[in-house]
Amino acid sequence: MIKDREQKTEDRGQRTKNGEKLTPDFYFPSSGTWRWGGLLLLIFLLYLPGSAFGEDIRVRAAVGNQEVYVGEPFLFQIQIEGNDQPGKPDLSALSGNFFIEEQGGQQNSSTSITIINGRMQRVVKKGYVFSYRLTPRRAGTLKIPPLPVKVGRTVFNTQPLSINALPPEKNEDFKLRMSLSKETVYVGEPLTLKITWYIGKNVEKFQFNVPFLQDNPDFEFANPQVKLDQNKKYFKIPVDGKEIIAQQGQGILEGRSFTTLSFAKIVIPKRSGTFKLSQAQVFCQVPEGYRNHRQGFFNFDEDLFNFGPEKVYKKYVIPSNTLSLTVLDLPAEGRPPNFTGLVGKYHISTSAVPTEVKVGDPITLTMKISGPSYLQGIPSPDLNRQEELQSRFKIPKEISSGKVEGKVKVFTQTIRARNEKVTEIPPVEISYFNPETGRYEIARSQPIPLVVHRTKVVTIANAEGIGEIPEKSNPENLPGGIAYNYEGPDVLKDQGFNPSTLFHSWSWLGALFGPMVFYLICLFTIRRRDRAKADISGRRRKTAYRKINRGFKKVKNRINDEPGYYEELIKEVRNYLADKFNIPAAGLTFSEVERLLANNGVDGETVRRLKHIFDTCDAGRFGISGSSREDREELLSTAREVTKHLEKWL
Repeated sequence: MIKDREQKTEDRGQRTKNGEKLTPDFYFPSSGTWRWGGLLLLIFLLYLPGSAFGEDIRVRAAVGNQEVYVGEPFLFQIQIEGNDQPGKPDLSALSGNFFIEEQGGQQNSSTSITIINGRMQRVVKKGYVFSYRLTPRRAGTLKIPPLPVKVGRTVFNTQPLSINALPPEKNEDFKLRMSLSKETVYVGEPLTLKITWYIGKNVEKFQFNVPFLQDNPDFEFANPQVKLDQNKKYFKIPVDGKEIIAQQGQGILEGRSFTTLSFAKIVIPKRSGTFKLSQAQVFCQVPEGYRNHRQGFFNFDEDLFNFGPEKVYKKYVIPSNTLSLTVLDLPAEGRPPNFTGLVGKYHISTSAVPTEVKVGDPITLTMKISGPSYLQGIPSPDLNRQEELQSRFKIPKEISSGKVEGKVKVFTQTIRARNEKVTEIPPVEISYFNPETGRYEIARSQPIPLVVHRTKVVTIANAEGIGEIPEKSNPENLPGGIAYNYEGPDVLKDQGFNPSTLFHSWSWLGALFGPMVFYLICLFTIRRRDRAKADISGRRRKTAYRKINRGFKKVKNRINDEPGYYEELIKEVRNYLADKFNIPAAGLTFSEVERLLANNGVDGETVRRLKHIFDTCDAGRFGISGSSREDREELLSTAREVTKHLEKWL
């Protein structure tokens, strides 16, 4: 038997006429495990993506316009070819000449397959694009130096660029004014910055740029509470990349009547000094007329089938006035030990529920603080630092962050009486600096009467549910005695090794074929993921309907919040349409949607219903529509039907 096995092993090789053994061109070891390992290695090498063997990396910068006005934002991109997972670029070198607003990044990958003479070649191109909006700070030729981008372990630099920034032009049809509620304040004292745009012509697109509000470490900024008046119009406008509620009105400036658009920001100084508020700007486009859309039969930059007139716009950048603000230090003399930085005049009132308890029972203490118009920044009172209160009550370290309700900020805290001798909740104190008197003052609430009863002490003998301890059970003797032990060769079982038995064992089969199956599953998953990454537009289209159905649930949860409901609904509809057409959702208008739907052959009734959704949501977001809950439920139902119908077309 041994000789036969050796002979079979020898015959696997090839021999020359002289009997010399030759090594086979491709040889698997005799072990089944190594045979499968070699096969898997071959499959792995054959299916390795082409990018694994290296791909040229190119990094470059691009701008949307090379000549802009000071305060006019323009698009700036950093484009990477050959890699879709680069590091975030360092744009700190641009902060001196530009205000920087991130627009996000996205992969820019594609896959192509070519077949030549029966041979298939798969080419994967990877890329990534970082987008920013830059706004020039000053006039002149502004340099964009080479910017470093880390791709893998290598740092690449973009090519240098330059931008020509023109100074703003004076215009009598538009004015921009800034004003402060106070010109001299103390550190920590809130004041209001109001910006008003006087509009003498119709405008379509606009963007505010307020340098004072951007990356200013000397101040904190917050949005004031806006109480909507049904008789006034409100809009959400873009200011430095964020949305702020602005109010439309009428105003007179320099003897001329204007339509006004105004908004406010709360400003809280963090250090003393004299500060200059540089000019704010608003960039806008004003329609100036129409021109023929096509310039000639061979102008390939124009839409081939659009022969209608094109609206002509003129760009304006309107600068504001400058302001000066003086910030004074708070005096050190007379500062209370529990002073938390409140500046203004404040009042506090308290209430408690219940007022008759036992020792250790929870008592809900409610504190209401009123003061200046800006209440969001009021910190919670530290009750553990108030000795009289802390000595009588157990007070957790945690306290609610507080909620602004009208003209007061409300805090709640749970306290527990330490003993039955407690007869009242003592006054709660808050210290503040009064800028009118120039002194530190303390606001106190009124004491709250309290009845505290002694708690009954319960011993183990009084505890319910405890009875006699059951006796332990003793082991019992087996009636038949000790089981008999069998002996002899007849009881032995043949356990000799037989290779065929391996295929009857799940553990051996798993050990043999498990790695191969696991590898193939991983290979399939990775290749499927790579294809999905490359086909970004396809993935967006496939998941759009599922995403908007999830979004409709969020919309329904806000059906009682009229402005929030319309804001959420139009956002979900825009995201759905943007995913279907593979375009950005930000700023997507119905006119653009209408053109895309027409190109895809969507029927007019569906387009009309979609326009109704856009118009109704705009009315609800920017004003007081006065719609009922039933109206909002019907609009949500219409949106569901429209998107379901669009699935058949898109």
